[in-house]
Amino acid sequence: MAIIATAGHVDHGKSSLVAALTGTDPDRLPDEKRRGMTLDLGFAFRSMGDSQSLEFVDVPGHEDLVRTMIGGVWSANVLLLVVDVVEGVMPQTLEHLLIAELLGIQEIVVALNKIDLLHFGRLSKEGELRDVFASLGWARCTFVRTSAITGEGVAELVTVLERLASLRVVPTKDGYQSRSRLFVDRVFVRLGVGTVVTGTLTDGPLYAGLELCVIRDRQKVRVREIQHQGKSVSSLGPGHRCAINLTSADTLDLRRGDELVIEQDWWPTKAFGVEIKVTPEAQGGIGFRGSNLFCIATNSTSCRVLPDGLAEIAPGMTARATIEIEEPLALKPGDRFILRDSGRNATVAGGIVRIIDPPEPPWCTVQEYLRRVGRNPPSAIGDVFISTTELAQIQTKIGSLLDSEGSLGLASLSQIDRAVLGTMSNITTEQDEVRRTGEKNSKESALLLYVRSAGATGVPSASIDRSIARRLVNRGAFVECGGLTFEREFLYGLSPVIIELLDLHSDGFSVSHLRERLEITRKFAVPLAEALDHVRMTRRVADFRVAGVMLNLTSRLERGID
Repeated sequence: MAIIATAGHVDHGKSSLVAALTGTDPDRLPDEKRRGMTLDLGFAFRSMGDSQSLEFVDVPGHEDLVRTMIGGVWSANVLLLVVDVVEGVMPQTLEHLLIAELLGIQEIVVALNKIDLLHFGRLSKEGELRDVFASLGWARCTFVRTSAITGEGVAELVTVLERLASLRVVPTKDGYQSRSRLFVDRVFVRLGVGTVVTGTLTDGPLYAGLELCVIRDRQKVRVREIQHQGKSVSSLGPGHRCAINLTSADTLDLRRGDELVIEQDWWPTKAFGVEIKVTPEAQGGIGFRGSNLFCIATNSTSCRVLPDGLAEIAPGMTARATIEIEEPLALKPGDRFILRDSGRNATVAGGIVRIIDPPEPPWCTVQEYLRRVGRNPPSAIGDVFISTTELAQIQTKIGSLLDSEGSLGLASLSQIDRAVLGTMSNITTEQDEVRRTGEKNSKESALLLYVRSAGATGVPSASIDRSIARRLVNRGAFVECGGLTFEREFLYGLSPVIIELLDLHSDGFSVSHLRERLEITRKFAVPLAEALDHVRMTRRVADFRVAGVMLNLTSRLERGID
């Protein structure tokens, strides 16, 4: 069983594709039918046999309904990203993909929809879209060409989704998964039945007769009946969509975003420790003065972010913080959330809950510790307090990264990580790198040899480890041009070839001349020529290359002339 959430830009055919997959139109509201646009969450399922099924949550694609989209995607195991092959990747495609990444969704299937509208160039269009996703770091996505109108690709898409569902590992029960919790996404009254709520049971089990508490107002309700996929069941485990008929519940007192739990099993909180990742595209950092919405499941509420030891968390940075919210929520370590800038109406960060109602911050400045706790910290590293547990965890983390990576870029380490470095022995910091004293970076050496062996054809930049490649580019060992990576020393070593070409073509040589001399295709010759310009071995004049300032220097060095 898997919960599959759709995503994608408005009018790319999400709802039509769900209807083709399940036979159920997820757009149930009259306004949705009239406008031909999804405005709220929709639900459908497809049986897989053996009591297994694919359960779909269809979400709106409009930019004004992103919070509704988050509510539908939050509990999903698989994201079905629908892209109109004619329009291609659009703004909401990118934001929905970003939200999926921040929520930790690993399995993404891209439906290249409306393929029936393309009569020619299908493969080239698919290749173009694959390249776009690869450039965004999602080359591992599964791509399927589909048409909700003709049915093309629908069977293949079903096979892909069923395979992912069969591979899904059901997590073993821990102290939280055995505690019932459901975020409400719909509330309505059914004639002769009473109040009904629907949602995804993220933690369970749930069974008839169970008394639950609405966290927001501590209202007590009781489960009269549970329905799953239109059938009444006596109990249900976590990870399923369901509808619950509640007794002692007033529909007017319930709303989307309410949390139903067993009261004695959870500790509602308004303050909790988190780890936040701010998106590189955010237009500013996140700090105390920001106006942000904390979005988890179908609930969204204003919040205050208190970064640990920082004025703000900068774009592209990951850091610890405390979040304070207006109404209590029942949360657990591991819960993922989204932060949206309520002023700009934009997704700016995502994160994971670490500590519920922490008695003291794991680390912060001495002044911040005094403000929060009311006393001076027991110990400090310079002007930073760090708890003994946090210090040991960060030391272990850095040590493990050095063992696996060989070296770390200083830029990749947070402020507190860099402070902890000073407490660790046998660590050497050299330029912008950290490594164990006396050790070389084996991964860097291997990558250098790999790129060097590629020679004039270089290697595709997207195919190699970007973190290592960036460090080598910054140090000047690599040159990246036209999507290819070349070794700088190899480029300098081409001086005899360049001199030979200039002797044959006194007014300058062309890319074709370089291609013929090195016996490579134009695909490689153009980036290579640009790389030679970059390291100033050559200089471009119109469509020709003449000698660059580095050419004479390298040729003199090769002849041993000072």
